[in-house]
Amino acid sequence: MVSESQRIPSDFDLIFAGQPAQHSFYLYHIISRLLSTKHANNICGIIELGTGSGALTTYLGLWGTRLGVPVFSIDTNAYAIDNGAGPMFHRLGVIYRQEDIFSNVEKIKGLISFLGPVYLVCDNGNKVKEFRTFVPSLDSGSIISVHDWSTEIQEGLVKDVIESCKLQAIDQDLWLRCSAIFASWVKG
Repeated sequence: MVSESQRIPSDFDLIFAGQPAQHSFYLYHIISRLLSTKHANNICGIIELGTGSGALTTYLGLWGTRLGVPVFSIDTNAYAIDNGAGPMFHRLGVIYRQEDIFSNVEKIKGLISFLGPVYLVCDNGNKVKEFRTFVPSLDSGSIISVHDWSTEIQEGLVKDVIESCKLQAIDQDLWLRCSAIFASWVKG
């Protein structure tokens, strides 16, 4: 059994469903707005690149349950699992894969192709590479969100992908106003 002091690291101020939250709760509001729009009507799955501590994964698992779609979370480390998120992921139907996304590109692209339009959340260690690698493989109608927009990834680094994939910004007015620094598009 994991003790409370092991489960909740002191460097996290927020907790969501028992998991340390690395994002502000306002980010969850933004995702709720996004997944409550017409853009999410055809989503057949949710794929999160970068599980981190598991709080956002748990939130996405709740949305997967609500939308009736599978949720996949892929990360190199097992921090969330080591800190007790495994049973919650299991109950929510979240499929967690501990693997390096860039060593398994074809496997992940195969999952994307199998599912159809997905909600892809890029929040791993190299967001520019994630965006460039996986966004072109997404079906039309897919939604893409990137955390740390303007800090770890900027438009100039992915503008060619945005244009070639005909990505249309969603809620762009929120990008600069929110502390979440979260950008989203729908693929045309």
